[in-house]
Amino acid sequence: DSARDLYKQAVEAAQAGERKQAIELLKEAVGIYPNFMTALNELGVQYIALKQFKDAAESLRAAIKIGPEAFHPRLKYGIALLQLKDYKAAAAELQIAVQKDSSSAVANYQFGRALVNLGNYDPAERFLKQAISIGGPDIIEAHRYLAAVYIEKQNSQMAATELETYLKLAPVA
Repeated sequence: DSARDLYKQAVEAAQAGERKQAIELLKEAVGIYPNFMTALNELGVQYIALKQFKDAAESLRAAIKIGPEAFHPRLKYGIALLQLKDYKAAAAELQIAVQKDSSSAVANYQFGRALVNLGNYDPAERFLKQAISIGGPDIIEAHRYLAAVYIEKQNSQMAATELETYLKLAPVA
């Protein structure tokens, strides 16, 4: 109960923009109950928000050990690995995330990003297109990555179309 109370306080602190306080509360909660997967996941989310990607990866890896079937820790772990430029490991985690929830635009987009960084352009194109078709405000960058794929595949027309779409959706980019 005390770990759950700390978790609730941490979520409230995070919602108020007090991410460092949220991290401290989450660490306390995990100290009381080390197998608190949701708290470990949230700890990783807060570290990502503060751009502390190594700490995020550590927390999320611990969450995955507790709940290997959980979607969110896999997705967030893959994102942290992408930020750490460990593209091969990121792609492996994000592939699992997509397998767990193929309807997630974010998972498809992040997996596509990892594949672009690995030079795997054909599958990257497929996952980026899937992310775009699912849609959502977090997917605008998928058009930019898809343009990069088309540039690498020497398809200038499609690259220009994707860049035009990107600039319409993000005019201050």
